[in-house]
Amino acid sequence: MIDFSLLAARVQQASVAVEPFHTWTFPDGTLWTAFYRTNDGYLLRFPDLADFQVSADALHVTGFPVPEVSDATV
Repeated sequence: MIDFSLLAARVQQASVAVEPFHTWTFPDGTLWTAFYRTNDGYLLRFPDLADFQVSADALHVTGFPVPEVSDATV
């Protein structure tokens, strides 16, 4: 079973220290998701929507919506 927690909204950092190892983009080239490796697992960034920290074993996910983004959107 996956443990999911949605925490308080926070502003996304302007940049992450490393380049993403993978990205998803829309057909027009707009970034949809950036995937980063972290010391504890992974960071999935959905620009202007939310960040998700995923544990290395993928059993724990913590979401951080951007301010003004509804829980329903996340």
